[in-house]
Amino acid sequence: MTPPADATDPNSLAALGHDLNNLLTVIGGYATLLLETAPPGEATDFAAEIEKASKDATKVVRELLAKVQPRRGES
Repeated sequence: MTPPADATDPNSLAALGHDLNNLLTVIGGYATLLLETAPPGEATDFAAEIEKASKDATKVVRELLAKVQPRRGES
């Protein structure tokens, strides 16, 4: 796991962003697996909501990463 970020260090923020992106990917994957294997019902309704929220959050995190990652040649 990445250590706590210094809010002024883009490299540290980017590392945390990557960790969050990885976590959201795992959450989305488990939600998708549940949707594919569980019988229809309330559990799959919740899994569909989790899957959608994970995709939405991943999109936002990737936009954030694009803003905090240093450009090539910068440190």
